[in-house]
Amino acid sequence: MAPKIGTPHLSMASEDTIDRDKNPSTPFLNPDESYALQQADEKLKKKIRYLRFIARLAATALAIATVIQESRTLAKYLSTKNIQRGDPPRGPWAKQTSLWPSIMLTSVSAITVLTGLLIMSAYARSIRHANAISLVQTWFVSLVEGAHVITWIVVAILYRVGKSGDDLWGWACSPVAERIQPGFEGLVNFGSVCSRGSSQWRLTLASACLQLLTGIIFYLMWQRRKVKKTMKKNGMFSEA
Repeated sequence: MAPKIGTPHLSMASEDTIDRDKNPSTPFLNPDESYALQQADEKLKKKIRYLRFIARLAATALAIATVIQESRTLAKYLSTKNIQRGDPPRGPWAKQTSLWPSIMLTSVSAITVLTGLLIMSAYARSIRHANAISLVQTWFVSLVEGAHVITWIVVAILYRVGKSGDDLWGWACSPVAERIQPGFEGLVNFGSVCSRGSSQWRLTLASACLQLLTGIIFYLMWQRRKVKKTMKKNGMFSEA
């Protein structure tokens, strides 16, 4: 007798469908699709790592230059602020010198240098160690990078706003400093201080613009998160 129509012989596809319904962790992707996802995840991971390193290296280099130059200006002020010359005697700086722009810039730059050196030293020691830091502190590092973006934009604005004429940069570029320069020849070169302040302003702008690279990194992180979510949904193991 011929077998009856409707005999419960299930196709491989039907069995897979039932297995997926019973076990959500069963992969939904064929090998080619799984391989493509793994490759996409690996490429995004490498791009993020590369851009983070480049951004941190450039930011650290700019911050080192900023710390050195602004420290020179602060040191010059501290070593000459009590010296009196002329008739009537006067000091080389404003009576109520505003130091907060220089202190702010030096402090933020020093923090940027410290953070950058710690991260890059991890890369230098070993890629494995750098990955361990990334795994443990991914969100913390992301928050720090986001904070750097906001901080350097604010610093760039405040440093320029702080050029009121009583600060070190503004005073050195003022007509008063030019007028009293002969009396303090060999002690303070206001032209050099003024030039350094202008250079600092350009470095600060460059640092603020460089931090915008973090936006690209965040976008790539978001893209990778979507890929990893898809991999997890289909039961695929993914490295951090």
